[in-house]
Amino acid sequence: AVTRYLIKAREEEGKEAEERVLGLFMVIFQVIAVAAMVVGTVLTLNLHVFYGDSLTAQELSRMKILVFLMVCNMSLSFSQSPYLTAISAHEQFVFQQCMNIVATCVGPLLNIVALLLGYASVGMTVSSLLVGLVTRAAYGMYVKRKMKIRARYRNLPFSQLKEILLFSFWIFLATVVGTLNNATDNV
Repeated sequence: AVTRYLIKAREEEGKEAEERVLGLFMVIFQVIAVAAMVVGTVLTLNLHVFYGDSLTAQELSRMKILVFLMVCNMSLSFSQSPYLTAISAHEQFVFQQCMNIVATCVGPLLNIVALLLGYASVGMTVSSLLVGLVTRAAYGMYVKRKMKIRARYRNLPFSQLKEILLFSFWIFLATVVGTLNNATDNV
């Protein structure tokens, strides 16, 4: 949906309209990121309800750390998703694939370092968070500095919100149906 509406705005109304649509998606994804952070934090604080009987206090404590770090990573991912999509919408695939290659190579190396230093699963989760943080920051800087696109937060096209949500709903529904269809063999 983000790609479609960024391209549509740029083609029909120009760069300024694209920047307003990017601003709208940044707001939408920031709201999703905050909601994910709140829900994830509540779940993290209540892990004992689900796992209190099956885990020791030490295991539960480690699980809380791991889940919270993964919630932070997911929230970060949501908050920066429009930048990654803007890069795709402008067909900047070389940069995007270079970042994927760097993340794919650096991630395991950081995991090995974390394991050698004795940080186990927490260290690996922190390394994943760091790789995500650096790559998402790189995407943001690339969009702002190289592509010269800045999210505009004035005069956001809220009138398109209903259309965007309707379009996204059908994509979501198709994804759910596809997932259920693919899982049918397993059942």
